[in-house]
Amino acid sequence: MTYLERKVVADGVFILEKGIHGEESVQHQCPGRDRASQMTLRENEDGPLYWCKGCGYILEEGVSMAIRLNEVDL
Repeated sequence: MTYLERKVVADGVFILEKGIHGEESVQHQCPGRDRASQMTLRENEDGPLYWCKGCGYILEEGVSMAIRLNEVDL
């Protein structure tokens, strides 16, 4: 798979655009690991949260909401 672009949205968190169709995924660079882990979207009562499968890191609510509403330059 070819990664086209990496956009940083927070410290250690970035969005990868990959493939010929430009699919995007939110990634987290876990401390002490060589590779990034994909973050999972979790909807809750307060709004969306992105959670890292690799280390359990949770992206703050404001940034998560901005990603979901495409307010971050994706």
